Amino acid sequence: GGLRVPEQRYRIRFLPEGVSVEVDANTSLLNAARNVGIDIMSVCGGEGTCGKCLVRVLAGRVRQSDRVAILNPALRAEGYTLACQTFPLENLTVEVPVESRLDSTDVVIRHTEVEVPEYEVGLETYQHSPLACRMQLTLRPPTLTENASDLTRLLAGLRRVTNDARTSHVTNTKGCIFGGTERPIGIALSALRELPNALRDGDWKVTVTLVNCCDRWEVTRVTSGHDAQPAYGAAIDVGTTTITVYLVNMHTGETVQRLATYNEQFVYGEDVITRIVYATRNEDGLEHLRRAALRTINQLLDHAINAMKISRDDIACAVVAGNTVMTHLLLGIEPKYIRLEPYIPAAVTYPPIKAREVGIGIHQEGHVFTFPCVASYVGGDIVAGALVSGMGLRSEVGLFVDIGTNGEMVLGNKDYLVTCACSAGPAFEGSGITCGMRSVRGAIESVEVNSSDLQILVKTIGN
Repeated sequence: GGLRVPEQRYRIRFLPEGVSVEVDANTSLLNAARNVGIDIMSVCGGEGTCGKCLVRVLAGRVRQSDRVAILNPALRAEGYTLACQTFPLENLTVEVPVESRLDSTDVVIRHTEVEVPEYEVGLETYQHSPLACRMQLTLRPPTLTENASDLTRLLAGLRRVTNDARTSHVTNTKGCIFGGTERPIGIALSALRELPNALRDGDWKVTVTLVNCCDRWEVTRVTSGHDAQPAYGAAIDVGTTTITVYLVNMHTGETVQRLATYNEQFVYGEDVITRIVYATRNEDGLEHLRRAALRTINQLLDHAINAMKISRDDIACAVVAGNTVMTHLLLGIEPKYIRLEPYIPAAVTYPPIKAREVGIGIHQEGHVFTFPCVASYVGGDIVAGALVSGMGLRSEVGLFVDIGTNGEMVLGNKDYLVTCACSAGPAFEGSGITCGMRSVRGAIESVEVNSSDLQILVKTIGN
């Protein structure tokens, strides 16, 4: 294994789908399967160490690396091999058993929330001050003597409203809060392009979407007429195994959709270290991982948009929280030095970016805000959890614990916060657990014992 052979093309047919793909002699069966949309488990990211990517070669000769030797000889005699360590030497027919398959990520996970009011803080502590809002404006049409530009007219109308709101510190139409000192108002180029026709089509009545960029407001969208639809925001939790999207009404602060599904990056490795290795050692590996996360996020956004019967342009901004590695992968930032001593990330704070720059499926001029991280292995998801728990506001010492693919703890109060991290979920895979698996189809999700006759009822995901 490891030696590249001269360029030669072979056709691989995968069963039971019956689909075929043509690849060269240096393409593994694992990558060939991915090319036709068949996702095979690969906890180790294709390193040949986990033994999860088991397939059966029914016809044709193959080249294998030495790592296939970890398989039971009886399995090898039946044609089984590791997909990540096996390469074609001629046309092949390959069976992918159900045990080796990843469930399609086009499944929305049932989402249950448990409220613990005494240990959470909300709008009573953090003022409702949304990152985006919509305002309805009625402007005076120009004349020969009052001939200011369309943009000057729009900004003057916005300043009149914001000045009125600032003096009374009240919420303006559709969720805008303008309190404190005056901040400049800018406009995105795409919104400026919309402005002339929108003003005239709406008889000088327009609906303006603004995003709060901390030091300024930016007009990101202008539509004709007065639109009663509020602006929405997306809160996105990019987990190593699971990605969750919350759709929030920015006018009321209400969370109107909660959706989660498995992170498509899982096919490239189960933990952050394996994914860093994949991004580093494979051509375009970082881009593969970035696009996998984006597909998952945008799939959930599409579900939320369809459920609410709104447009993606109604989602004016997004906030993203994830561990440091997931944040680097989503933004396409080189992650390899997080893994190498002295374990330094490219950044722990990130500038606001436009949705079109990263590929998130909201209004393309909408801003994406990324939660700051703490260190290489303590990320923005933990910062977000500490904020929601309110532990940094209290005198009593609290402990915040996040157990997922990675495990983190935060200990402290309003005077100090100390944090640490370690591997959690995958750390035990193959290390004493003989019957462990992810919470996918077929996994046990509940066990009930009838108190009268002691009958046991076991339920599995997907029945």
